[in-house]
Amino acid sequence: MSINKTVLLTLGRLPVALDISRAFSAAGWRVIVADPWAMHLLRMSKSVTRCRVVDSPHPDPGNYCEQLAGICDDEAVDLVVPVSEESVYVSALRDRGLPVFSMGQSKTLELHDKARFIRLAESFHMPVPRTALANESPDFTRSTSFVSKPRFSCSGRGIRVHAAGVNVQADEQTVLQEQLHGEHQSIFCVARDGQLAAWAVYRPTLIDGSVSIAFESAPDSAAVVDWAKRFVGEINHTGLISFDFIVEDDGRSLPIECNPRATSGIHFLTPETLLAAIVGDGSRLDMKPLPEQRLKESYSCFTRLLASAFSLERFRSIANVMRSSRDITWQRSDPWPFLLMTVNSWRIIAKAMSREHSFASASVADVEWRHRDLP
Repeated sequence: MSINKTVLLTLGRLPVALDISRAFSAAGWRVIVADPWAMHLLRMSKSVTRCRVVDSPHPDPGNYCEQLAGICDDEAVDLVVPVSEESVYVSALRDRGLPVFSMGQSKTLELHDKARFIRLAESFHMPVPRTALANESPDFTRSTSFVSKPRFSCSGRGIRVHAAGVNVQADEQTVLQEQLHGEHQSIFCVARDGQLAAWAVYRPTLIDGSVSIAFESAPDSAAVVDWAKRFVGEINHTGLISFDFIVEDDGRSLPIECNPRATSGIHFLTPETLLAAIVGDGSRLDMKPLPEQRLKESYSCFTRLLASAFSLERFRSIANVMRSSRDITWQRSDPWPFLLMTVNSWRIIAKAMSREHSFASASVADVEWRHRDLP
């Protein structure tokens, strides 16, 4: 096997990046990882050829993109795959003609914006929950419970639930959305030219705050898949994209937000399917799911287990989830990312222990989009 091609991943600290790295490496690609942190999850992975340290996109997004462009030149990169919250910044390289697996920055930002995403879907006459900016004083908040959340945020940070009639300070950076009741489902998609090349629908089995740390596949999801297919087609999307839905008791599925990046659903795709979907090799797309239907982030689950030590019922519930789920990082042929996770993730652990961030938000605080960083 000899591919002689190079892929650049623009973050190395998350398990989703490890899946992408292993998929490309197994097919013979050189994998370069750029991350503002010198120590991260992929640092010790056998799937990685080289790690490069770059500056954080805060406070100078232009400098960050210049450094990535320089790596593309130095390493003769054939493809750039944005991974997580840094995707909005990285998408600017697509506008400059670099081979980035994403849309341009303005379109990526529109999807990341929790208000504009809903308005975009509305323009296609697609079903969505009632949503407005706080400074628009929407009528629905007077008659129904609703959720407020930052317009640009990640990892569930800043989400609040309010009773009907509660006044929220008028703010163009706060989104108000009717509270939906039902099962939470998410879909991770790989899209090319407006078509879904691969996807996985899943639901949480264990949540830390508002972030899933254990999850299972959700097979009865035709409405979710159909919505995602239509939306991706309407915007002619290329890249990694994910949607969060609430499936109500009457079967109606409504999207609550969009993430133009990889999410935990990526772990339900085989490496062969993931690679074929990204590079456009339709002959290898079998959409065969992994045999394990329940997955977990072991270290996060173990933290929750310890925190529940004084509640026997909760302790047993978490322990049962852990026993029935496979870890998303462990691989016998590439063990060090899992075994050294606490060492390589010390920055995340330190921030989380300081109580300034949850584990999820601490992992991306230095690369998440800030509305001041306008293109």
